[in-house]
Amino acid sequence: MKLVYFGNDALASTVDAFLDYGWSIAAFYVSPIEGVQKEIETRAKQLSAPVYSEKPQLSGMQKHVEAGTNMFFAAEYLHKIPVPYDLQYAVNLHTSLLPIGRGACPLPNILEKNTKAAGLTLHKLTKIFDQGDIVLQQKINVCPSDSLNTLTVKLSVAAPQILRRFLGDSEDLYNKAWPQSQGEVWPVPPAHTRILDWDLTVDRLNRRIKAFGHFGTIIKMDDKYWRVVFAEAITGQHHGRPGDLIFRSNDLIAVACLDGFVCIPCKALVSI
Repeated sequence: MKLVYFGNDALASTVDAFLDYGWSIAAFYVSPIEGVQKEIETRAKQLSAPVYSEKPQLSGMQKHVEAGTNMFFAAEYLHKIPVPYDLQYAVNLHTSLLPIGRGACPLPNILEKNTKAAGLTLHKLTKIFDQGDIVLQQKINVCPSDSLNTLTVKLSVAAPQILRRFLGDSEDLYNKAWPQSQGEVWPVPPAHTRILDWDLTVDRLNRRIKAFGHFGTIIKMDDKYWRVVFAEAITGQHHGRPGDLIFRSNDLIAVACLDGFVCIPCKALVSI
């Protein structure tokens, strides 16, 4: 059995599940976003499979099917995938429990709005993003200490599990897929929701820091905007006003907030 894989590093753990079940990967398609496909490119090299970054076209997808491809599998892939009518399987692995959390970036919203939507959904690929019939789902438990980083890892660990369940009985599960009910589309969080507002409480800032994790929050300092990929907010007394820089060294800064301060390693600051 042969598949074409569409995706990036976030759920690259699924590659081994296919190999364990004897599938071969004819090609990889990656999103044209810098730095999110290094692991996929490494696996492709190991498997001597080509890697494409261009937007898929129906003619190219039909050639894959004519060459013996049985499945299109997508996970965290940017583009819509044209599916030839004679392809046996076409599925996407989405990082929420659909129909809640449709959209390209559900994790921050899961952490800030609805942890009950945390999980994975394997569903059929259709012309409308994230609305195909559901093949399988797997819930992920979220605890108060979870962040986007830890949830990302939990999903990566769970992804091969749900995929192995599917591969063990793919034809029956695919045929028994059930339609989605009316759900919720969560747009990609706009940039202003990532800003660390120093007039917020430590509790609110920590929730924002956790929700965006390695995606990064945003601060303004020295008349420039910076992406912050790691920060810690803690309650405590200081003599500054919200937004004041109350500590600065070669490798650490601290900024006053409403009821405490936020520590940011200088290495976690990326100019934008």
